[in-house]
Order: sequence, then C-alpha cells, then structure tokens
Amino acid sequence: MAKKIFKRNGELLTLNLESLGEGKVRFSLNDDGEAAESRITRIDDHQLLIRLVSRQIKAFVAEDDNTCYVSINGEQFILEKATAANLQGPGSDGGEGDLSGEITAPMPGKLLKLFVSEGDAVEAGQPLFILEAMKMENEIKSRRAGTVEKVAFAEGELVSVGQVVVTLNDVK
Repeated sequence: MAKKIFKRNGELLTLNLESLGEGKVRFSLNDDGEAAESRITRIDDHQLLIRLVSRQIKAFVAEDDNTCYVSINGEQFILEKATAANLQGPGSDGGEGDLSGEITAPMPGKLLKLFVSEGDAVEAGQPLFILEAMKMENEIKSRRAGTVEKVAFAEGELVSVGQVVVTLNDVK
C-alpha cells in the first residue's frame, strides 16, 4: 500500500492507495477514513477519469516539486507535499495558510480577468481575478480584507505558480 502525505490549509492529509490491478484502486483519506474502491483511467498527462460506484469524476492534476494542484468539478485543491521542513504547523513559514497580503497564482496559467485595481478596498472572500489553467477558469478570492496596493500583471498575461498577482495593504 502506498501512503502519500500532504498539507492543505495547515491540516495534514494522508492518502492511502492500494492497487487492485486492471486500473482499480482502493483508497482512503487519513488512516481512520473509510476505504472506497474506484477505477482510474489516465486520459492524458494532466487528466484522470475516476469511476466510483455511482458516478464518474474528471480530475485535472498538475504538480511541481512541492505542490500538487487538483481541480474536480471546478473546485480547486492545493496540496503541499509534506516534508520535514513544512510539518511544523500552519503559517510557520508564511505560506498559504497565513493572511499575508500577497495573493499568489496557485498554478501556472493566463490571467483572464481582473476584478480589482490599485487603491480598491476588498473584503475577505471577494473575487480578485480569474486564472485560466488546464482549460478551466479558476476564481481567486481574497483571504482577508485590505486595500489593493499593487496589481503586478495585466489581463492576458501568463503567470507562473507562486508569482504574486495582487498585493494588499492593511485595511485603512
């Protein structure tokens, strides 16, 4: 059985995978989670078709050295690969779990639409921009309230994972 450990929003997740042959796998999330079986078919380098008992799910997956990006039914999951350095707790390294004013691109893509300009006041949860990645539109929202200090890219430009797109100041 393969075991992969990730961090999502500061929470540790353990994915247990067991190959059953012929494209079938048994998986569970966290050691106390209920196991489920599915058939997984690789469509291409970044797409998987997951067949569960009652439904099919198409997942888009991309990864770099430290992070796995998963999109299922329009919902984005950013999973940080667990390492000795990042298991110290949420926000300890100023990463995604914190409320810093730097809003970064969670995956490489094209900046399709900007909803804010420099000087705009924003609230937590307010959409800031749409990033097109893997033929999907991903709406990126503010994690906190603040004032837009800087917008680093223009609509139509390409951004890399981790690049700061919008910087927020504290609420004034």
